[in-house]
Amino acid sequence: MKRSYSSRVTSFDSSERLNQKDWLLPKEVAEIFKTIRDPNSVIHFLERYSLRKDYKPTEQLYTVVIKTLSQAKMFDEIHDIMTTIKSENRCSLSDEFFYILVKIYGNAAGDVGKAVKTLFDMPKVYNCWPSIKTFNCVLNMLVNTKQFDAVHQVYYLGASQLGLEFDTCCFNILIKGLCNWDKLDKAFELLDEIPKQGRRPNAKTYSTLMSCLCKHGRVDEAFELFERMEREGCYLDAVIFNILISGLCKQGRVTEGIELFSRMNLKGCEADLGSYQAVLYGLLDSKQYVEGKSFMLKMVSEGKFPSYQSYKMVIQGLCSQNLLEDVDLVLKQMNTLWIFTLPFMLSLTGVVAPILSFQALLCLQFYLRLEENPLNSGEKARNYVTHTIGISMGTALWQDLWHKFGILKDYFSSTSYDSYPFWKASNLVFNGKWVILQHIRYAIEDIVAKLPAVLKDNTAVDKM
Repeated sequence: MKRSYSSRVTSFDSSERLNQKDWLLPKEVAEIFKTIRDPNSVIHFLERYSLRKDYKPTEQLYTVVIKTLSQAKMFDEIHDIMTTIKSENRCSLSDEFFYILVKIYGNAAGDVGKAVKTLFDMPKVYNCWPSIKTFNCVLNMLVNTKQFDAVHQVYYLGASQLGLEFDTCCFNILIKGLCNWDKLDKAFELLDEIPKQGRRPNAKTYSTLMSCLCKHGRVDEAFELFERMEREGCYLDAVIFNILISGLCKQGRVTEGIELFSRMNLKGCEADLGSYQAVLYGLLDSKQYVEGKSFMLKMVSEGKFPSYQSYKMVIQGLCSQNLLEDVDLVLKQMNTLWIFTLPFMLSLTGVVAPILSFQALLCLQFYLRLEENPLNSGEKARNYVTHTIGISMGTALWQDLWHKFGILKDYFSSTSYDSYPFWKASNLVFNGKWVILQHIRYAIEDIVAKLPAVLKDNTAVDKM
């Protein structure tokens, strides 16, 4: 209600200004339209303004109007305004205006065809020749929407009808399109054509080609391009190294990837987070979890923070190898970096729990990763259940020892259990049957599925 009132007040003020007989400068009119919050009022006020004697529409005014209408997804109204501009012929529009317009048509409205039409209408209808920036914007839309036939047509018409001289950015867009279309041979032909057009390939040109080569497992050919860049004196940025490091690691050549990472500074390029992450994923994908843990420590010490996925992979990997002390070290690092968030814990354990402490998470994850998980096999598995629910800062993991076996105590010391349960499992048993309230069932859904196989003993006492 408050927002609606504010809009009415703003519209009222704008209406009052337009009702005044004082002469309004075009700049003042544009400022008035900036205050209009209701997109539906924009067209009405524009019509009101057109009736004034001082009516003099400007590019600044129309830019404000089409941006406001675009935010409200009123694209038909934008088309009507362009029709008015064409019929009135009272306002000169620059390439910058059309750059904004084609982005609205292609990105916001999702109508790339209209963006292309607007591009070629610019000189014929609006007496404005497009810049290479506007042309490249439209060309990139066509590539991103995989309209490859249209890309070819627009490219050649751009030279003949729009009189444009293509820059390196234009060639990069075309190379990206050819790579997306898996026409690498054509992409390399275009690479050789760039110098003939008086342009030089840049790091973006080569990184696009290298990425496509590595995607198809042709890493050695990507290194040939790397050497070509060095010969031509092309700047080697971090993206180039990251692509090559990642390509090596995906082929299992992790040692070579680490060596390349180490040589980055010698090549005059500073490693960024992507460089570190490429090496880390290489280590983890090759199951070198201890080395991955050490590399993560190195990253943090150098101000580069590993991704959530990295922590998830290294913890699961270390647990699978029963390296509990290493897991504890990683978890403590995560706590130091404030990475312990509920979404992360849910992704790691697959269990809904408010908060898990270091040791509790360690116990749960290790226990679920045992090769012969007692939940699934053995006589002991039929006599207990682990729980993963809790409250506030309490750890949501405990064991009910109403049976004669202390399953978890066989694997963990008593210090592993460092908080107290909220719900006692024995309270979920009634007349020898499991009775679990729906909100609890949601919290321990995966455990509930295993309960039918668990023997119940109502005479036993819950213990940590």
